[in-house]
Amino acid sequence: EIQKKLNINSFKIINVNSHDTASALSCMKIENSSSIFLINGTWSILGTISKEIFDSEISYENKITNEGLENKNNRILRMTPGTWILQRLKLDFEKNGKNYSYEEMANLAKKSYAQEHVDLEDEKLVFPISMMNIIKKIINRKNEVSDSDIIKIAYNSIIFKYFEIVKSLEKVLKRKIIKIIVLGGGIQDSYLMNRISKELNIELIKGPVEASALGNSKVQFFALNKIKTNKEWEELVNTYLIENC
Repeated sequence: EIQKKLNINSFKIINVNSHDTASALSCMKIENSSSIFLINGTWSILGTISKEIFDSEISYENKITNEGLENKNNRILRMTPGTWILQRLKLDFEKNGKNYSYEEMANLAKKSYAQEHVDLEDEKLVFPISMMNIIKKIINRKNEVSDSDIIKIAYNSIIFKYFEIVKSLEKVLKRKIIKIIVLGGGIQDSYLMNRISKELNIELIKGPVEASALGNSKVQFFALNKIKTNKEWEELVNTYLIENC
């Protein structure tokens, strides 16, 4: 029907990992059992790839989710609101006539000595009329909170949540995590990346920004028999696009 309507030739339909996270992880290789991935975005996702399913009481208590991946693999992960807090602050600033770019916000955060943080999973942060006002109310600081301070507190909150989740994953996976492979648009925030590495005392490996599109392509290449091994895929990507995929 569609072919006739559009006057086009027949084409194959390929069942890729249709969720963006699953497609992104198709692009990634976990080098060893001490590595995890971080998809750093509006929602942030930390976890690993495993043949095993983690469904114990301790997994439940630590909010661990088991989701599918190709080749009978599983995504063992924990989700949290991520850069959502920064996005909403940016909107607040714009309403007040301050059109900070994300780079300018990161530079402002560097000037602050604020130590406070808020819980990113606090329901009050889900869809506030003003993220700025909610944060100020939660921290209940007596003196004035500058733009630099409020942005720094947002970054502190992201770092604190990532640290908390890494510890949860270590408990569930029963191993020390020494490396995080980071995927997605959030890796362009060098201030955040540096703080994660330093404050979590962990090695960061940057993967591709457009990881979902690449992972989607990878599954299609395999399905069409254009490539047959992961080594062929890595050579293709490393030659023409990006390393660490």
